[in-house]
Amino acid sequence: MKKALFALCLAFGMLLTGCGTTGDTTSTASGGTGTTNIQADTAGFTFTYQGHTFSMHQKLSEVVDAIGEPIAKTSSPNCAGFSGVDWFYNYGAFEVTSYPVDDVDYLSRIRLVTDEVETAEGIAIGSSEADMLAAYGTPTSESSGLYTFEKSRSRLQILVKDGGVSEIDYYAIYD
Repeated sequence: MKKALFALCLAFGMLLTGCGTTGDTTSTASGGTGTTNIQADTAGFTFTYQGHTFSMHQKLSEVVDAIGEPIAKTSSPNCAGFSGVDWFYNYGAFEVTSYPVDDVDYLSRIRLVTDEVETAEGIAIGSSEADMLAAYGTPTSESSGLYTFEKSRSRLQILVKDGGVSEIDYYAIYD
């Protein structure tokens, strides 16, 4: 019962935070009909889980095909200028969010939520600020403990509180 309640609360929280989060960007791309050529950003920040590597703008179906169905999933209308719905998938140790284009869902965000998973550079929830900076170097920007790093068409944001990493988010940068 506690697990079901936790999953429900987590899914509701993901629904509420789908729009207006720190990493949201407004896109000039639009959904709808037509031919869209969206490529996974393998040159950007990547996240590996169970031997599978994922990158921003990758098809959501490829994530599900690789690691299976999530613990919980929910959707809400897209708020970044795309036509359709965003999907929020909870895999326990991390969460995945998508954006729609031409009836295909693509990765727009990966959020690490426990210390059970880490970035490709070895940073996890609870890592020290010093270790995080040693792994990533100088950030693109920093404000109130929120470090932002950009690489290709992806953004990595790491929130540090009391000297330790408390949040890790990968975001797609839209063209």
